This record gives sequence, structure tokens and C-alpha cells, in this order.
Amino acid sequence: MATTEPPLQTIIEDEEEFLKDAEEYMRQRGVPFDREGKVAGRPAPLHRLYTLVMERGGYDAVSDTRMAWREICSNFNFPKAHDGAMSYQLKQLYYKNLAAYEIEKYWGETPPPPSLLEHTTAKGGDVRKRTHEAMTGILTSNNQDSDEMMPDTPQHTPKQERPEADDQGSATRYPSRLRQQPKPVQLYQPDPTTSRATRMRTTHSPQPATIYTQHSFANNTSNPRDPNFKIENYEPRPSIPLTLRPLITPSSNSDVFYQRKAMSKMTPVQRTPLPQDLLRFTLPKSTFDGPNIYVRCVQGLKSGIQREQEFALHHLVKVSHERGDKFKFEGFPTLAEALMEKAIEVAELAFGVSFQVSYMEPRGRTAENVLNAVHGTENLIHKLSFLSPSLAENEIEPKDYVQRLERVNEATLVIRNMVTLEENALFLSRMALFRDLLILLLNLPRQSRFDEIRQYALDMAEMTTRYWNMAEDDELYQSLVRELASGDRGKIVRALGAIYRFDAEADRVHPIEGIPLSTFEELVRCCMLEDDEFIEAIINFLYAWSAFPDDLGRVLRIPAASDGKFQSKDVQVPEGGYTCKWINCHKHNAIDTPGALGRHLRMHVPENAEQNRALIYRLAGERPEAEKGVVNVPHTFLRTAVDEKGYPMGTPFMSALLLRNLARYVGRHGGSEQQRKELMNRLFDIKVRENLWTAFSKQTTICVLILEIIDLIQKGEATEKKSVKAEEMHDPSLF
Repeated sequence: MATTEPPLQTIIEDEEEFLKDAEEYMRQRGVPFDREGKVAGRPAPLHRLYTLVMERGGYDAVSDTRMAWREICSNFNFPKAHDGAMSYQLKQLYYKNLAAYEIEKYWGETPPPPSLLEHTTAKGGDVRKRTHEAMTGILTSNNQDSDEMMPDTPQHTPKQERPEADDQGSATRYPSRLRQQPKPVQLYQPDPTTSRATRMRTTHSPQPATIYTQHSFANNTSNPRDPNFKIENYEPRPSIPLTLRPLITPSSNSDVFYQRKAMSKMTPVQRTPLPQDLLRFTLPKSTFDGPNIYVRCVQGLKSGIQREQEFALHHLVKVSHERGDKFKFEGFPTLAEALMEKAIEVAELAFGVSFQVSYMEPRGRTAENVLNAVHGTENLIHKLSFLSPSLAENEIEPKDYVQRLERVNEATLVIRNMVTLEENALFLSRMALFRDLLILLLNLPRQSRFDEIRQYALDMAEMTTRYWNMAEDDELYQSLVRELASGDRGKIVRALGAIYRFDAEADRVHPIEGIPLSTFEELVRCCMLEDDEFIEAIINFLYAWSAFPDDLGRVLRIPAASDGKFQSKDVQVPEGGYTCKWINCHKHNAIDTPGALGRHLRMHVPENAEQNRALIYRLAGERPEAEKGVVNVPHTFLRTAVDEKGYPMGTPFMSALLLRNLARYVGRHGGSEQQRKELMNRLFDIKVRENLWTAFSKQTTICVLILEIIDLIQKGEATEKKSVKAEEMHDPSLF
């Protein structure tokens, strides 16, 4: 047992003050401190542990005393079944948190560095005398021949812990000491020769020479491969010695094992870095794959290097298409700005003018060829109207021009794909630069080379206008209205969707203004096409437009272009006169005056409904139903589309809503009784009313809504009481 030296100071009695002092000391030492003090999840207060250890002379004295740690462990009410393991863990707790504190605060000595104390295991003792020299000397002696014993040193650490005898009263099934090395047994000696031929593929690669010692026999009768071999003369093969190296383990050589383990954890001595050391960190390593694909694409796009941008845009297009539901702008800072700045380069290709993006421009004042990314650029359409296309429609494009245009298309496509996610659409709608980008793309020259970019811009506008307010003087709204006259079916559908979705998120309805009457007439004529998507977009737009009486009045109160009579005044006769193309018309001479044309057309137009019916059957090559005989046809019902809740939806439902708005407007804002009657007959003539009754008799989904339209037509006046409640119209149980 080690000699106990007189302490330099007493133990702090207050537990909280002791823990604060120990924690501050370990913090200055640079090692972690377990303030709670737990062993296998059970509390082991450090102040109590420190007091018990110091009563027995300190860490080194307790470690040199047999069964001392197990005796201290019994003071903490740990389970008896694992007292050996619990005592070692308690020793480890003291070793990591209080050993250095004891050496300096109690003994007044300088403790070993953390590399020799806290960073090693608690095996052994003599922690007060550990030095680097002692550890280095021990490690050097261990590298010598394993059969030689290590010379005795005055102080060597860590010291092998003495085996502890099992407690007679303990019922543990775990031994308190390691198992002894088993006795060596006769090693298995394999036969170096093969008893059967081995199949091998012939190769021409050089093979190492096989070293084989031929076994000699006393005579031929002892050789099993000789024809004269006799079994009684068999001689077994001699043993082949094997070269073995002893493995250093905690049981075979614990001192060397733990010394090597401690030295492996020692902090190497820091030296001044050489110039080649600094250069090494700047060069890529073979095992370093670089940043992930997302970060590389963002940085490559911002680099301005052509090859990096091509790589980035290629992968961004693929990622935005395949992982659009996971790819968000918020997770990749500056990605949106980099893509928009790349898309803005189209201005240089289209007009030969390079727009610069500025985040420092004040509101309302923007320099020429500069886009205000913070507050938005004012009068951008006016600025673009003074620019001329850099290339004509049929002019050949240079190779560099084509490559740059392709990269701009890819950047715009990435934005378009990402905007399909609602989070990304909301993110971009808050950026003034994105709105300027849409205005720029929608006002590019009307050339086929820019059709793809313009279509992407319309797709993006359709998905983001719901977050913006509508205003007639808004430049984006004006650009969308201009697309309605483009004559391109795809562009018209997207422009209609973008216009009637303005401010949809705020649940506010705005009047749709600034649209020419010719555009409305063209949209109504397009409803005769057999295109469900096109018709649905037009009906949705007209329904949103008809929600305001002022919009309806501006269109419906314009007098008709003709009063039913043929107007021949100021009619230009084409060269060579008119030619009648009526089916089965036998007039081959040209008609040279408008009056003659009117009289000729009157010959083809039926006088009454019966003649019109007969003409239709004759042109169709069929006989009237009366001549075919009476055929009983069962009455069929039609059911239009409904949503998951059973409410009506689709083009038929939106068409009925539009008709209801028209009938309601005439009843409330049509003027006097006579004016309302004339306007009602003009909009809903006898043929329209017959079709409404036919639809009512066949429709099971929107029949209540059709009945409300018929009721409004018959009354022709404003009423506060509706014939059918709105709730009944949406109640699927009625059908």
C-alpha cells in the first residue's frame, strides 16, 4: 500500500460548491466533465465518491489495495450480481473526472497531460508519476523480441491490475478475472500433396515457383506410389513445423497491450507546417469526391464557365423533372437568383442588349439596361418597345448563338419545373426580379426561336399569378392580355388560366378589364371547337369575367352589327364577283353585285321550320322520322363529372354558371321592362330555351342549376328570393 502524504488542503464540504470547482478545473484542462456521475445508469455522486477515495489515501492508494474499489462500490447500493464490473466502472468514473483534480487540488502536484490520463483507460495506478518519457521507454522495449522480458523500470504505467478472487457470498455467474491461456495442443498438420487432380484454366501469366521437398523413403516397399508398396512398411509423413507469432492480448501480456493502446491515443507533437503541407490541402485527393450534385450545380451555374454551366443545367433539368417534389429553392440559397440571371441573358440574344441585375437601385429610379431586383423595374414594356430584334426570323443563327439559347431554354425550363411545387411558386412570387423576368420573356420578338421560352413563361405565370393583385395598368397583366390575340392555342389556354387566377389565394374577385371586344368574340367562336381543354379554359375565363355587371354591360349593351337585314352599303365586291358554294347549287355565273348576292342566297334559305327540316334531311341523305315509322326509344339520363365529395365540376357545370350570371345580369341591370325583355330574347331565344329544357330532362347532376337558369329567364327581373337554394344545388342526395 502506498504511503499517504499529508494533504495540502481540505476537501470542500459543500457538494454544489465542490462540483462547480471541479467542473471549472476540468474546463480549463480541456476535457469533458460528467457532473451527474452515473454508473450503468445508476447515480454515483462525485462528491461522495471523492470523499470515500480520499479517506483511503487517494486514487493510487486505492488502486494498489486489493478489493478496495469493490469495497467503495458497496457504499452506492449497486446490484451484487455485477459487483466486479460495477467496481471497475466506478473506478473509470473517478479516473476520468476526479483523478487530475485530486493530484493538483489535494496533493499540489502537476497532473499528467490528458493524453496520459483522461484519454487512456483506468487500468493500473501510479497516475501521479506518469510521464511521456516513461511511456515512450515502455513502448520502445515492447517492439523488441516478444520472447524477451521487458526490463524493470522505476516507474512504468499503466500497472497490471492484480487478479481479484471471487467473493464467496456472491451469486454472480461472471468471473472476476480473465480466463487463463489454455494449454497448447498438437496442431493440425495438413497434407501438402493433393489426392486428386485440380481443374484449372490454362493461363500464360507467370506463376511463382512451388517449393516442395520430396519425401524420401527407406525402400520402394514403403512408398505408397510404388507398385511394390506393402502396407506393413508404411511410413507416416514427418511433421511440418509452422512459424507462429504470439498475439499480445490483455491476458497474455497486459502491460504491453495497454501501453500500446495508450500510445496510440497520445496527441502527436505539433510541428511548424512546411510549404508543401499547406499546398497539400489545396489539391484534390483521390478519395475526395467533391460536393454533392446539388451544391456543384449551384456553384457551377454561378461560375460563368461554359462547361460548368452546361453540366449544371443538364443535371438541374433532370433533377427538377424527376425530383420536383423534393427540390425546393429554400434549401439551396442563391439558386433562384442564378437561374433567373441566366434566363435574363435571352435579352442579349433577342435584342443585343445585356440587362444587368441590381439590388441597390432605389424604388422608381432605374438606370438604362438595369433590372431592379428589389422593387421591380418600372416601364419595362416601354423600354423593350424601343429595342429591335438582333436577328430576323429567317436569318441563320451562329453556332455560339444556338448554344447560348439552348442554355437559356434549360434555365427557364428548370424554373418552370420547380414552380409546379406550391412552395417554390410562393417563394418566387415574393421576388420582384421574377415578375420582371416574366414580363421580359412575354415581350420577346414574335419569332419561332423564342416560342419555347414564351410557353415556359406562360406556364410559370399560370402557377404564380394567384399570389399577385390584378390591375389593368399592370405590365404583366397587359402582357398576358396581348397573348390572347396570338392565335396559338397553347398560349391562349395558359394566358386565360393566368388571367382569371389573379389574386386567387386572397379569395378576392377583381374585374377583368382592358380586353378588346374582338378577343371576346374570338373566344366565343372557339367554343365551337371539339377541344375539351380549350373550351374549359374559355368557360372558366368567361365565368370569372361575368362576375361583374360592369364587364357584362360593356359588352352586352353594344348594338348588334346587323338588324337581320343584309347591309349592302359600302360592301367591297371582290375581283371577278361572288361565287356561290352552297351544296347542290347549279349557278356557275359570277354574281357581280351585293344585291344579286342577297337575292341568290334567299333562294337557298328555307322559309319556315318545315322546309329547314326537310333541307337538313336532304343534305344528310336521310329520310324523315315519319317515313321511317314510329320507334320507341327509351329515355336516357346523362351524368356529368363530379368531385370526390359529389359536387358538380367540369365544363358543363361552369357553362351553367356562366349562363346563370348572364340571366341574373339581365334581370337586375337590363334597364326598363321592355329593354330587359329585348335583351333576354336576344341572349336566350326560343332555341336556347328548348335546349335548356332538354338538358334539364337528361341531366341528373346539374338539373337544379339549369332549373334556376330557366326560372331567371322567365322572370326577367331581379328577385331577392331564389327559386332554388344554393345548398340544394350542391346536395348530391337530391339525385
